[in-house]
Amino acid sequence: MRRTGAIGEYVIVFEQPEHKIVHMACDGGRVTTTLVIVDTETGMPRVREKHVKKVLKGLMGWKDLLQEGLIECLDVNEENNTFIATYEKDIEHGKTTHLQIAPWTILGICAGLIPYPNRNQSPRNTYQCDMGKQAIVAIAYNQHMRTDNLLYLLSYTERPLVQTKQIPIVGFERLPGGQNASSMVMS
Repeated sequence: MRRTGAIGEYVIVFEQPEHKIVHMACDGGRVTTTLVIVDTETGMPRVREKHVKKVLKGLMGWKDLLQEGLIECLDVNEENNTFIATYEKDIEHGKTTHLQIAPWTILGICAGLIPYPNRNQSPRNTYQCDMGKQAIVAIAYNQHMRTDNLLYLLSYTERPLVQTKQIPIVGFERLPGGQNASSMVMS
């Protein structure tokens, strides 16, 4: 029903067969992941090149893709009952239910700002996700006229030397987010 537009795109239904329970939720504020639906009969993603061309030309939008049943928003509970492929070549005929829109979107916004997350320990990435939201230096337009008792402020902020694909997409390079570390090594 959601894929045909009969119910809202954020209404979720998931089952727990081991408990003989079907859960439904339509409350706002839940985090969802948008994925491309894979046709289980053909093993092909429903979003084809013709759809991508229409989106790029502005003839088709996000709502159109949702209402035509080409993509859908799943919450974490629904993801437990799905088989998601990262790349189109990873689709297993008859098994795969969804495909990632882009592999680099798996991490989400905060983790997508971390350059080379695969080179860090997992706790470092988790820490950066938590603390990255607090690292924005420009807290308000009136930051130099505020009467707060305590305010930490970097005076000379810089653009990051290394950027991920998500940084320009979300506009993070325009926000002051820290300083680039400089080090000198002498023998």
